[in-house]
Amino acid sequence: MNHREELEALTELAYAGNMRRAAEALGISQSTLSDVITRMEAAYGAPLFERDRRGSHPTVYGRVVIDAAAQALRLMDEAHREIGLIKGSAIGRLAIGAEAGLIEPYLTEAIVSGMRRYPSLRFRLQAQDSSSLAQELRDKRIDFFFGVRPDVPTAGLELREIGLIHAQPFVRPGHPLANGRPHGLASIMAYPIVQGPGPRWFIRRIGEELRNEVEAGARRDAAVIVNDFGVVRAIVRETDAVGFATSALLHAEVSSGAFVPLRLPVAQARLLVLPMLIGTLVDRTLPPAALELIADLEAVVKRYGELENL
Repeated sequence: MNHREELEALTELAYAGNMRRAAEALGISQSTLSDVITRMEAAYGAPLFERDRRGSHPTVYGRVVIDAAAQALRLMDEAHREIGLIKGSAIGRLAIGAEAGLIEPYLTEAIVSGMRRYPSLRFRLQAQDSSSLAQELRDKRIDFFFGVRPDVPTAGLELREIGLIHAQPFVRPGHPLANGRPHGLASIMAYPIVQGPGPRWFIRRIGEELRNEVEAGARRDAAVIVNDFGVVRAIVRETDAVGFATSALLHAEVSSGAFVPLRLPVAQARLLVLPMLIGTLVDRTLPPAALELIADLEAVVKRYGELENL
C-alpha cells in the first residue's frame, strides 16, 4: 500500500466510523486496513482511533493527522488535475458526484465510455443528495456533480440543465393499482412508498398537491428512503409498496413485464418531472476527461429522453 492509499485509509475510516464499512469502500480487507492504522499509529507514536462496540472514532491526535491527510489528498488531486490540463490528456483521478437514482443507467453508461477512452484514468464516484454534493464541489472533493437543483444556496456554482427526469411510480404485477387506469397521487400514496432521497423543494411540491386532493388514508411520508435502488426493486417486488424511480432506470424491467408503471392524471404527472443538472465551480477549469465525460453523459440523457417520447 503506497502513501496515498494510507492517507485514504485514514480519512475513509474517520468518515465511515466503522472498520468494515471503510474497508469495503476502499476495496481492501479489514485486516489490511487494521494493519495500516496500527502502522501509522506506531509511526506517529500516538493512538489515532478509539475503538469500541460503536465503531472507530478519531482521537485528539487522530484528528490532527486526519485533517492533514485530507488536505494532502486535496493538494495531490489538484496537482493531478493541473498536470492533466497542461498535458491535454487524462491522467490520475476524476471525482464525480451523483444522485443515487441517476447513476443507473445514465452515469454508468457514460463512465463505461470514459474507461474505454482513458483506460489509465481512475474514477471515483460518490452517491449523495445534490445539496451534499454542492458542498463537496465547493470543497473541491469532486470535479462536478450530476443531480437536481439543491436545497442549499448555489452561489459560486454553475448549474446547467442537460435533460429532464421523469419520476415514475411503479408496482409489481398483480398489485391492486396495476389495472391500467390513471391514479391520483393520494391513491398511490395510500400505499407504503419506497424511494431514493429527494430534495426538500420537490417533497414540498408533492405535499402541496396532496393537500389539494382529499382522500381518506392518504400517506404523506415515504415508508422507506434508501440510496440503493436494488433495495427499492426488491421491496416493490415482494410487497404492495409503490416504488418511485426514473423511467429510464425502469425501462428494461417495464418492457419485460417485471414491473408495472402507474399512470397519473396529466397535471400530476408534470409535477414528477425534474430538470437534470451538471454542477461545476464557476472559477475552476475542468480537465479534458471531465468535459468528455459530461458530453458522453449528455448523449446518454438525450437517447433515453428520445425513448421516453416514443
